[in-house]
Amino acid sequence: MKKALITGIAGFAGSHLAEHLLTQNIGVSGLYHPGHSIANIEHLKDKINLEACDILDKKKVKSLISRIDPDYVFH
Repeated sequence: MKKALITGIAGFAGSHLAEHLLTQNIGVSGLYHPGHSIANIEHLKDKINLEACDILDKKKVKSLISRIDPDYVFH
């Protein structure tokens, strides 16, 4: 199975992209800013991997990319 990483997955575009990728049988992981609402993706929590991460934290972002090993990255 192909894997995708979406930054800003909890936003409008990110949440809709996650829904679409799931229909294409693509595994979805997503980064969301800690402290921000995840209401847009609440219904997907059992189908995706969520990671609270500030995109400005380069060390954590690099670590997550290495661990997730995505085929696609959407920013």
